[in-house]
Amino acid sequence: MPTEAVYFITISLIVIGTLIYFNAYLSTKRRILRALQKHPFSRIGLLEEGAYAKVKGTVDAITTPLQSPIGQQSCVYYEIIIEQKRSNGKTSHWDTIIREQEFAPFMITANGEKVIVDPAISNDQKRVFLTKHISYTSGTWKKAPDFLEAYLAKHAQKSTTFFGINKTLRYREGSLQIGEQIAVMGLVTHKEGTLLTDRYHKHSVYISGDDKHMLHITDDPKALQTTQPTK
Repeated sequence: MPTEAVYFITISLIVIGTLIYFNAYLSTKRRILRALQKHPFSRIGLLEEGAYAKVKGTVDAITTPLQSPIGQQSCVYYEIIIEQKRSNGKTSHWDTIIREQEFAPFMITANGEKVIVDPAISNDQKRVFLTKHISYTSGTWKKAPDFLEAYLAKHAQKSTTFFGINKTLRYREGSLQIGEQIAVMGLVTHKEGTLLTDRYHKHSVYISGDDKHMLHITDDPKALQTTQPTK
């Protein structure tokens, strides 16, 4: 094999390997897990005003729960990602054509103690990774079912091309379901109001995020493991 060809192949493999590494390193899931690993879990009942803390517990709705559009799951937070496979000669890639997130006010409970999670902040102030419990595909020999076609239509999309050929699509949905165990890390605040988390105090405990304190939310099982701060 000519030296130039060997050199080209070597450089190509290095570039591909680097892209794979940085994609994994910068993925939302890995960024959340790395951030959570740096902090120990705190007891909800001992959360202090202004602390940046990590907690875990069971999801509980404050108001009427949501119903996820695809899986029809009772939940407080859902995310749907629909991607289309596009080909260009010998290569192909997946383009996101729909990404939808919706949440309702919720709290997490552990050992009878409660904290309200407030995700109603800018996307730049939070990172959320939900395990995709629901997944479907449609393509050349597999027509999208009617309920997925209806969901696509709500977002001005179709599962077929102008000529009626099935597009290659994959549909994924994740949700925070009632009773599910999750991990949350964010900025702790105490607020007066009607949503009391402790009947012995007139304030409630909230956990959220701001420009300096990123809110992290995930139901990934690895995030629930007990960890100590990394040195």
